[in-house]
Amino acid sequence: IPATGRKVEMPVCTVLDIRDGKITAEREYMDMAHMMQQLGVMPEPATA
Repeated sequence: IPATGRKVEMPVCTVLDIRDGKITAEREYMDMAHMMQQLGVMPEPATA
């Protein structure tokens, strides 16, 4: 994707696995479709 110079907002959810008080794993989930819509490379969903 060519640079657009646009700023985007993207919700992120971080899930941590904790064992014995220590972080043993980390996963992040992002709404990539929302980001691509803001960049103009994916159409907005149709409304009913």
